[in-house]
Amino acid sequence: MATDIEQIRALLSEASDNGEDNRQSQRERMFGLLESLEKHHRPTYEHSLRVGILSSQLGSMQKRKSQAGLYAVLHDIGKLELPVDLLNKNEGFDETDMRIMRTHVVHGYEILMQADLFF
Repeated sequence: MATDIEQIRALLSEASDNGEDNRQSQRERMFGLLESLEKHHRPTYEHSLRVGILSSQLGSMQKRKSQAGLYAVLHDIGKLELPVDLLNKNEGFDETDMRIMRTHVVHGYEILMQADLFF
C-alpha cells in the first residue's frame, strides 16, 4: 500500500505544477480527507487509492493523467458519513441498507463542496 500512496502523492505533485493558485492547500485538504477515510474504513481507503491509480493510468492515455487520478481518488469520500458496520457488510443488504449506501454520493458532494475541492 505504500507504493499506492506514493503514486497518489506523485499525482498531486503533478497537479500542483499546473500553476494554479491555492493548489498546495487543496492538496493538503485532499490528504486530510484521505487520512480521515483511512481511519474511518481502511478497505474503502485502499479501494479509493487503487481506483485513483487505475484512473491515472487510463487518463494518461488521453493526456489527463493527474485530473483523472485526482477525481477518482475521492469518488467514495462520502462513505465517511456512513456507519462502519454497513461498510463492513459483505452480503444481505436490505432496502434500508441500500438506501443508506446510496447517500454516500450526496455526502461526497457536500464534503467536496465544504472542502472547496472541485478542480
